[in-house]
Amino acid sequence: MNTPMRILFLVRSLDPGGAEAQLVTLANGLAARGHAVAVAVFYGGGALEERLHGVHCFDLQKKSRADMAGFSFRLVRCIRRFRPQIMHGYLGTANLFTSLMRPLFPTMKTVWGLRTSDMQQEGRGPVAALHACVERGLCRTPHMIIANSYEGMKQAFAAGYPADRLHVIPNGIDMKRFRPDPEAGLRARARWGLSPDHVGPVIGMAARIVPIKDHATFLRAASLLVRTHPDCTFVCMGRGTLAARQPLLNMTRQLGLEKHVIWRDQETMPEAFNGLDVFCLSSLQGEGFPNVLGEAMACDVPCVATNSGDSARVLGNTGTVTEPGRGQALADALITALDAPPTGMRRHMLKNFSAQRMVRRSEKTLASLLE
Repeated sequence: MNTPMRILFLVRSLDPGGAEAQLVTLANGLAARGHAVAVAVFYGGGALEERLHGVHCFDLQKKSRADMAGFSFRLVRCIRRFRPQIMHGYLGTANLFTSLMRPLFPTMKTVWGLRTSDMQQEGRGPVAALHACVERGLCRTPHMIIANSYEGMKQAFAAGYPADRLHVIPNGIDMKRFRPDPEAGLRARARWGLSPDHVGPVIGMAARIVPIKDHATFLRAASLLVRTHPDCTFVCMGRGTLAARQPLLNMTRQLGLEKHVIWRDQETMPEAFNGLDVFCLSSLQGEGFPNVLGEAMACDVPCVATNSGDSARVLGNTGTVTEPGRGQALADALITALDAPPTGMRRHMLKNFSAQRMVRRSEKTLASLLE
């Protein structure tokens, strides 16, 4: 182990999400290895705060977007209280505030965390586009920039981020939490209204209902798949607004899939993955490291994904990658996964993408700042 470090992570909240879950895993892992670790959140009360162990959580009590002066004062007070050697932003706005603190604490090393490969934030509205522009303008202010995917690093470099400060540390999957568990799968299927003796393959997708996740292509692939596998069931898991969900519900009816598709806002994911025969991710763009793909693979579930972010790298030779937006290609890949399931998914994750590996790489990389 390296010399103990004092590390403060800054993040908007610890509400459930892939990046937030990774932060909890990293903070807990570093604390378990003897480092003093704290997480400061803009907005407290997130469900994942309960999963922190040996890690202090500072609630900065940000009241709104307009609460800048008071929030900044509370952040400064938090830094003075914890006295971190390293301050590590996690996601966009947290990165910016990390850089804003650097002149006030000149001996503190600052780190940005990049969790996407969509550096332009195209299609996400003017606020997101403006934010991306500000990030590019300040990208030379942190001492280090850590991307969770090689595609993210590539896109960051193309956007003008300094190559000498860019590092890649892929996400790590909690292999104890995500593991093969047939009984857990039966519990998930019971929630979906499927009996223990259910006949027919179950294919799932877990993603927020937003355009870049491209549920529409998944539904088109499903409509093609039921022609050859009429007993298929498709489970779509993920939160989304009614405005985002309604066109997909309409599309489900138009494609004649009402009896085949189950929509779930929330799920216990280790159980849900074990309830599937195949997992699918149909993202158009913007993926960094797709956590759900790695989590499904840790449960030894065959996976099919579109070529977005590091999906191909995560799958390795254990799954199939298709080009985004192509329903027929996705359907063909799903048929192959059903008829000739691949093997070795969990072994591949253990070797390359375990949480322990991610924590050790993070520890070594962060420690290099203090040498």
